[in-house]
Amino acid sequence: MLKITDKISEHLSAVRLLFKEYAEWMDHDLCFEGFADELENLPGEYAPPDGFLLLAFIDETPVGCIALRRFDEETCEMKRLWVNDKYRNLKIGVRLIEEFLLRAAKLDYRHVRLETTPKMTKAIDLYRSFKFQIVSDSEKIIVMFKKID
Repeated sequence: MLKITDKISEHLSAVRLLFKEYAEWMDHDLCFEGFADELENLPGEYAPPDGFLLLAFIDETPVGCIALRRFDEETCEMKRLWVNDKYRNLKIGVRLIEEFLLRAAKLDYRHVRLETTPKMTKAIDLYRSFKFQIVSDSEKIIVMFKKID
């Protein structure tokens, strides 16, 4: 059974592992400058009151994550959406985004911004299903934006 929690203090090693899987899959396409510091200092910029980290479990196994950090007063940034390969096609990414959007609204954010890469076609399709719009597109980075309903 899927469980999503923001109680990550006792699961930081699992979050680090999922973040590392994400970075390895990306083959460091993005600028991962400061990534080692980010891992070491979790929850860091994702800490309350302006941010959060969510961890998805299937039974007792950590299988996915998503993070929110403040971008500006009205806008948050979606970061580190990742689901382990073995658990894809179970709608875990969908559930993580749904929970992310609910919690972002409760924090009074009005917009969500995210960055992705052109190679992440499935993720882009998923974001579009949530009404994210592409606002900037280059060879390496796609910026998407959504108004929180």
